[in-house]
Amino acid sequence: MAKKVSTSYHPLFSLIVPTYHREEPLRLTLKALLSQTYANLEIIVVDQTEEHEEETLRFFEEAAHKLRVITQKKPNLPAARNTGIAAANGEIVAFLDDDCLVEADYVVRIVSHYRDSLVDALVAGVVADRRGIQTATQELKQKYGFTAEEMHKARIEVPQIKPIAMLTARRSVFARVGDYDEFLGVLTPNASAEDLDYYVRCARAGVKVFVDPKLKIEHLSHIPGGCGARAQFASVVREAHFLAGTYVILKHRSLGALGFLKALGQIYRGYVLPQRLYGFRALAKTHLDAISVLRKALGALDGHLTPGHKTGPMEITIGKSPDAL
Repeated sequence: MAKKVSTSYHPLFSLIVPTYHREEPLRLTLKALLSQTYANLEIIVVDQTEEHEEETLRFFEEAAHKLRVITQKKPNLPAARNTGIAAANGEIVAFLDDDCLVEADYVVRIVSHYRDSLVDALVAGVVADRRGIQTATQELKQKYGFTAEEMHKARIEVPQIKPIAMLTARRSVFARVGDYDEFLGVLTPNASAEDLDYYVRCARAGVKVFVDPKLKIEHLSHIPGGCGARAQFASVVREAHFLAGTYVILKHRSLGALGFLKALGQIYRGYVLPQRLYGFRALAKTHLDAISVLRKALGALDGHLTPGHKTGPMEITIGKSPDAL
C-alpha cells in the first residue's frame, strides 16, 4: 500500500501562465487564479508581449504583490515554459493557457490528487470552450463511445487523449523528462506543438495521466491573441500545425524503414485524411503540400535530433482515486 501524507498536505504550488499578445483574456485568466482558495500558491506570468494595453499594465501593477511577471523578449512558447519551470519554487508545477477560466477550487482539487507521496502522474481536467462544449468529453465519446463521467469507475489506456490548455506535475516529473523542446518554438512560432512533444516524452518516461472529470477549464480559444492569428491566417496556421506535428512524429519514430513508414502513416491519418477534399485539384494540392511539409520537417530534424525511441501509449486513468496511480 502506498504511503499516505497528511490530509493537511499543503505544498507550494507554482502556477505558470506563458502569454503572448493577449489582453482581456489574460486579465480574466489571472483574476480567476488570484481568486483561488488555495493559499500556498505562487503565480508566475512569462510575458512575451512587446507592449501591453494600459489596462493590462495597470492590472499587473495592482496585483504585483501576488504575481511574478517575467519578461521574455523573444516569443517562443517552449522557451517560455522552460523559463517558468526554472523560476518556479513549488513542489507541484502547473501550466495554464493565457485564455482559460477556472473555478476557485481549481488548485485545491489538483493538490488533492497528490496527497499520495508516490503519485507522479500528470493531472488533467476537462476543457470546454465558451459555448460549453466539453472538447475532451466529446473526443472520448466520439472515439470510444463513452464520456469521462461514464468512465469514473474504470481504468483505461487512451493514447489519443492528452492534457490540453493545462498541464500539472510534480517538479520531479519535469526533472526526469527534461526541458521543453525550444526548437519547436523556432520552427513554428504560432503552433509549436510543444504540448504534444512533451506528452510523448512523458509517455516514453512511463508517466501516467489522471483525468479528473470534475476539474473544469473554460478555454476562450476563439478570442484573438497568443496564437489568435489562427483566426486571421487559417491556412498559415494549418500548415504550422502540420509541420510541428510532423516534426514531433518523425522525432519520436522508431529507427529503420518500418519505423519511418509507420510515422508516415501517422502523419497521413492525422493531418491529411481529416481535411475535406473535393475534386482532383484539391486532392493533388493537399498531397503536394504534405510532401513539402514533410521535406521541411525532415530538414529541421537533420542534425538536430536522432530518432529511435519507441513510444508506447500513455496510461490514462479517468476519475479514479489517486491510489490507482
